[in-house]
Amino acid sequence: MGTQHVCIRKTKLSRGEFGRRYDDLTRPVLELVNFGARYSLELNLQDAWLRPFAVRAELDRTHLADFNHVAYVHTNTLGGSERYAVEHEQSPLEKREDGFKLTKWHMNSDLPPFVRKVEKKMVKVDRWNTMEMKVPGFFYLESGFSPAGNGLREGNREGIIEFRNFQAMTPETDRTTHFFWVYMHNQKRDIELIEHSLHDSILEGFYEDKAIIETQQKVLDADPTFKLKAIAADAPLSHLRWVIEKRIKEENVDLRAGPVR
Repeated sequence: MGTQHVCIRKTKLSRGEFGRRYDDLTRPVLELVNFGARYSLELNLQDAWLRPFAVRAELDRTHLADFNHVAYVHTNTLGGSERYAVEHEQSPLEKREDGFKLTKWHMNSDLPPFVRKVEKKMVKVDRWNTMEMKVPGFFYLESGFSPAGNGLREGNREGIIEFRNFQAMTPETDRTTHFFWVYMHNQKRDIELIEHSLHDSILEGFYEDKAIIETQQKVLDADPTFKLKAIAADAPLSHLRWVIEKRIKEENVDLRAGPVR
């Protein structure tokens, strides 16, 4: 991806994830550093934290795992069009022992508003999003935009706008979750302007998410007997839930067995 620039805001650490095995206060920051190392970046860790969402960490994770939500929750910010949910093509879901990986393509589409703020020349674009999720609560996104018909899927990277995004979720309490994030781009001009614009746009998107998932949490709390049901489009989040439940069961077995002597 070449030289990248980092849009990163406030660092604050809280508890680890679900149980003793993930009770590592430094883990979100270590993941941020590892993420930057993929692209030969030195990260200046300041302000990569949002005040806790009033939701269980599980709801936060599964919200991100359903990436089609960008079309409906972020229509006027990060998504750009509800058509994304029905027109995109996607790779087969890569199920992993610690999460999943998936790529979505939206060809000959419009730039979403957050990119239109910093890119004035492109009109129609070919867009891709490659997302990975890993337990206990890490989200990685490689995304970008190329002039439509420029041969992006065939490997032509000329003239593309690229972004790299990392998000980490870790519980504060049973009902609140900390959110860490970092966003990177590959642009060479107007770097400070782009960073400020990205920062504002991503925060706008986060608060759109916050309103949705905090409302969902209230609905679930109002009826503890309610059971979530998945549809075919929910395959990524269904797999993530299965992986998390499996890890929790394994951890509980280890805890009951006691320390190894």
